[in-house]
Amino acid sequence: MERGIKLTLPSEQVGGSSEKKMTVPHFWRGGTTGSEHDWMEPLNWYNRHVPGWFDEVVIPEATHLSNFHPAIN
Repeated sequence: MERGIKLTLPSEQVGGSSEKKMTVPHFWRGGTTGSEHDWMEPLNWYNRHVPGWFDEVVIPEATHLSNFHPAIN
């Protein structure tokens, strides 16, 4: 028998890839000129992306910065 290093790749039969999705929270900042409170305005989010249905969102307390509360229409 030949001895050596064997490379095995994951397959669906032995577990495959993970279905777990890692998400980074979306941080509200608000204050975009003309859309200060608009939830759907990408510039009101620190990462410049509007969060989806299952995304984690962090909204600072009302006394933080300029008090731009998000509004969802």
